[in-house]
Formats: sequence, structure tokens, C-alpha cells
Amino acid sequence: MRRWIREGRLRAEIVDGQYLIDPVALNGLRDGLYPMLPLPPEWRMLGDGTSAPNWVAGIALSRAGR
Repeated sequence: MRRWIREGRLRAEIVDGQYLIDPVALNGLRDGLYPMLPLPPEWRMLGDGTSAPNWVAGIALSRAGR
């Protein structure tokens, strides 16, 4: 994470000596590493109206044991 912050790939603030990473920036980095496949329109939103998660990243990370 620190390397990505130094390289400018991930934005973070230092507050009281700790890095604070914006969750939206972290999701953007994850989506860049594991691009989402095109979804049919009815799959883009969950039943409660929230956006569907990045299924590709979820499967890749679960297979990696994370």
C-alpha cells in the first residue's frame, strides 16, 4: 500500500502518523487490477438499489486465499 501511495496510484492522507485511504480510491484501484466484465442492465443493481459489487475481484481474491 505504501508503495502504491508513493507511486501515486493510491491517494491517502497522513493523520497523526497513520495513512487514511479513501474507500472509493481503494475500490478504483481494485477495479483496475480486476476489471469488471460487462453486465446485463438487470444485474448492475442489487435488490436494495445498491450497485453490484465487482464479482471478478471477489472471485479472484477468494481464490488467492484472502
